[in-house]
Amino acid sequence: MNKLSFQGIQTASAIGGLNIYKLTDKDKRLAEKLANDISLKTLMPGLSEYQYQIWDDTIQKALAQKCKNTFLLAKHRVPCGVLNYAQTPYMFNVNYAATWPVCSAQRVPFAGKALFLELFRHFLESSAQIIELWGIKNAPFDPVGKYRQLGFKMYGGDNFQELMRINREQAANTMDKFKDIIKLQSVKQNLDIDLFLFFEMSSRQKNKH
Repeated sequence: MNKLSFQGIQTASAIGGLNIYKLTDKDKRLAEKLANDISLKTLMPGLSEYQYQIWDDTIQKALAQKCKNTFLLAKHRVPCGVLNYAQTPYMFNVNYAATWPVCSAQRVPFAGKALFLELFRHFLESSAQIIELWGIKNAPFDPVGKYRQLGFKMYGGDNFQELMRINREQAANTMDKFKDIIKLQSVKQNLDIDLFLFFEMSSRQKNKH
């Protein structure tokens, strides 16, 4: 890896070595490198070409977003998920959300839920009334079903995607439902972290074992 410096602000931690970072404007090249390094066929073999295409397209678009509200999830310093959203006084709109394994054929438990609970926390701290997203129907691992488990309701769509929304009451209920499982903890210091060196150090340590 090149010796590049990136800044990220840790916003939350959860059980199982999960940590969530809010990316800053300085992280563009970090996101580009992650997009280039993720090999879904290596990390999760056995899917169809169509499924890989949908999954990879979501990850690439999520990491390419210039949205200021972007969360990066890592497990033991290894990136494994990303979510970004746009915000208005009335609504949060999830642009893209995706997770990926850190080891071959081993999905990260609670990765998606951790990202969405962090989203819910910010949502409930705002004055917005709903969160809206489009769930892709034929994507791997049934994201529409997982969104429904989180409390999102379906409002119609087409053969490819489903419009889904959640209100403040349901988001609060979902956070309460999973509070003993995820145990998401807000990080109060909000220190800028050199994410490139942070993840590079982890990679070197992992390769020693």
